[in-house]
Amino acid sequence: MASSPQTDCEEGAEISRVAETSVPVRQEVSEDGLAEVAAPTGIGFRSWLGLTRSDQWFLGVVVSVGVAALLVYSLRLNGWGVAPLVVEHPPGMIYRVDINRATWVEWAQLEGLGEKLAREIVADREANGPFKSVDELVRVRGIGATNLERFRPWLVYEPDAGDQKREGSASR
Repeated sequence: MASSPQTDCEEGAEISRVAETSVPVRQEVSEDGLAEVAAPTGIGFRSWLGLTRSDQWFLGVVVSVGVAALLVYSLRLNGWGVAPLVVEHPPGMIYRVDINRATWVEWAQLEGLGEKLAREIVADREANGPFKSVDELVRVRGIGATNLERFRPWLVYEPDAGDQKREGSASR
């Protein structure tokens, strides 16, 4: 076999170019005379999505960093690693909630009464009108007699100033 520019160092192996992709392909001739095509060779070898090996590594690193960032973001959204907010009241100060004026945030500061129940209380007050007494809180779904007694020391009912004027003029 004569040595030509298309001959590889190994005997019986030739390098040819595939017309469609211009990718060097190594062809070997076996002992029985049949041609076997081995894996493409060369520095410019392109495979998956037409990317070189270094492009594949770069893309793999970028995707891995992106997935890790999304995982951390997801964990932070779910409250992982975040300390719960603790509201401390100064000693000697008694925290009281006016049942007809308090927002859900003020209701939620009562220990044992969460955000969901606080929102339910405010929604009930807006839908059915103001409470006429502390005992009327039992009309809210989730507050029974037991919960009402537990929260009673911090609850206060103050009639609206406009209600007092109306009551005063009605009694005259």
